[in-house]
Amino acid sequence: MGLFKKSIKTSGSSRIADFTVSDLSITDVWMTGSFRALAKPSMLWYNGSTYSLYYKEKEYNNAVGIIKQTGNTLINYAVNTGTATPEPINHPAPMLHINRTTGYIYVLQNKFHIDKIKVWKSDSPEDISSFSYVGEFGSGCSYLGHLEGDESDIVILTRAGTISVDFSISIISVNLDTLVYNQTQITDVESNIADVRQYLLVPYQYGTSSRTYFGITNRNEEPTGTGYYKFSLMATEKGGAWQEFSNIANTYSKNVVTGSLITDNELETNYQAIGTDSDRTTIISEGKMIVLNDDIYVVFVIDDDNDLWGIRKFTYGSASYTDFLIPLTTIVRSPIWYGSVYMRYNGENFVYTIWEHDGVGGYITKIYTSNLDFSDFKDTGYNTQATSISEPDQGTGCFYGMPTNLHEAVASEESYLLIGKEEGTARGNFKYVITNEAFNS
Repeated sequence: MGLFKKSIKTSGSSRIADFTVSDLSITDVWMTGSFRALAKPSMLWYNGSTYSLYYKEKEYNNAVGIIKQTGNTLINYAVNTGTATPEPINHPAPMLHINRTTGYIYVLQNKFHIDKIKVWKSDSPEDISSFSYVGEFGSGCSYLGHLEGDESDIVILTRAGTISVDFSISIISVNLDTLVYNQTQITDVESNIADVRQYLLVPYQYGTSSRTYFGITNRNEEPTGTGYYKFSLMATEKGGAWQEFSNIANTYSKNVVTGSLITDNELETNYQAIGTDSDRTTIISEGKMIVLNDDIYVVFVIDDDNDLWGIRKFTYGSASYTDFLIPLTTIVRSPIWYGSVYMRYNGENFVYTIWEHDGVGGYITKIYTSNLDFSDFKDTGYNTQATSISEPDQGTGCFYGMPTNLHEAVASEESYLLIGKEEGTARGNFKYVITNEAFNS
């Protein structure tokens, strides 16, 4: 059923974009809420189709399903039956990977919270109708983020630690067919200080660079209750040994194999990029970091008291940075571990989905664009809901359902899938948009 429809001519293009929010009858699914924001990617465009994962509520053991969009057709199949028993707060969010040479589809999911990672593989290329269980790898893992690899050999970032506690950050290189893997711990959370947990931030990385980047957000229980404050940035050699990690200014580097693990104090002294012990940064979730060549863009809270958001731009090898304030005063204060602003790159400019107050007591998600120097920030006129939401659930947060590789979908000039907003709850029907909108600024 079409709920909202608007057709426009894309600026600078002859193609017409059709934008319709509709329902697919899959109930009790998590799309934007819970911990899916810490499993990246979950939505990819490949060879004319968009693939998107979802997972069920804990009473369904967080079972995973997958949707494929081709043209105006959507199909939906189950991937697995989820965890053996219900995981209390829906941690096991799935990660999607597509072998860009063979077209085989892989789904990765934590066996439980702080556990091994399980892998399923499609039985045929570009076919979601049946998956086979491959096996499991890793140890003590929570949350998954894809760093490198376009075929069966990939590198992921996860939260896992064998030294001290399991709240540290580790890197795993793995072959998804054989499950031969190597797990290297990077940081070591110190239990005697307030920064008790670390969360990973994996960027969307575009362009050309000899380095791979990622971020770490520290969760701090003080001074005002649970919050996310200090954010650190790291770089390492792409395709390297995953042992040497430098800061963005390239003034400090450490080998965690020949030397020791990186402590919280070292993160703060040598790698910290945003935030303090008292200023919430709220940069923990998917869609908050883009790397274009060796420029790093991070979405963060500039003013927590007034719900002002911005983007900080770093360049590798430089100690300086520039801040851009998003010129909106209507952004919703979302739960502290999610976010109200999500960012994509379409090959030409940045595209944002932003969760806002609608001015009449409700909430709505709108789509904006800006050029790369942020001098032209525009409302596209699109929203991803038919009506405003009156009672957002804690686990809901902003719509962010655009393909990770939005630039490839746009370049193809074919239709692709966007995920709409649930009806005010963290779980609900699968809402979607099929469009070929380029979102050029």
